[in-house]
Amino acid sequence: MDSWDDFVAVVDGPDSLQACLRDLKTAAFVSLALKGRMLSRHGTISVLSIRAGGNMYLVDVHLLQVAAFTTSAGRVSLKGILESTSVKKAVYDVRNAANALFFLFDVRLRNVVEVQVYHLVSRSPNQRKFWWSLDKAIAHSGVLDSHTLADFKDARTTFAQEYVTARGGDEYLLEQRPFSNSLIAYCALDVFFLGQLYDVCRALVTSEWIDRVQQLTAVRLAESMQWSYTPWSEDKKFAPMQWQLDDRSCPRLVAGRKTSTMSASRGGNRQRPAERASAQS
Repeated sequence: MDSWDDFVAVVDGPDSLQACLRDLKTAAFVSLALKGRMLSRHGTISVLSIRAGGNMYLVDVHLLQVAAFTTSAGRVSLKGILESTSVKKAVYDVRNAANALFFLFDVRLRNVVEVQVYHLVSRSPNQRKFWWSLDKAIAHSGVLDSHTLADFKDARTTFAQEYVTARGGDEYLLEQRPFSNSLIAYCALDVFFLGQLYDVCRALVTSEWIDRVQQLTAVRLAESMQWSYTPWSEDKKFAPMQWQLDDRSCPRLVAGRKTSTMSASRGGNRQRPAERASAQS
């Protein structure tokens, strides 16, 4: 696997944030993920990972706080992008992320592509009882070849093990700075293949289900922005019962979708973010 320096820029100050915003100002599709302690209105947002084309950023929300969302480059701010109805945001399980953004930073996510819902519908009905984690979805979707999948699992496991080990003495591992290599990899992989996973799942879903996916996404967003929303309810594990029983969306077979490199279908040019920002200045 290539060094993450080839793909990721850490955004931790005004200059790097404005360079990030200049790159994002023309994006029509981004992949988005958040990490934090007890990610919800009850906790914190530590890192916001965002990918647009060949550029990927880890925004240090723990350090920047509200400035991460309100700082602008021209007329573009991260809050504006997240609330825009013209920029699609691919997210895998938007619920706690939307809850945290809304209540902690007054950011209302809009135009969300809920990849977790697309992935559920792309599975056969007898596999729709539970929502799957991102790691499980990628592992079972055929998005990656065996070598790249092994690299993906290793990178995710490394930080997960560090986090579990640290829980006994330091529960703020997500907030330690500078970013460790394992934290960079862990956060980057939340979004690196997300656009590609969406492409694969979307191709498997029959057209009659698209409206239902969008309706459920809207319900998820609306519920997550209510005080009554419970971030860790046991009920959140289960998909809608009627979706478990409905066989009208049996997936279409799609061949030749595997990826053998770190490029993703929505990756575009893998030019380093720093290089692109320099070229634009």
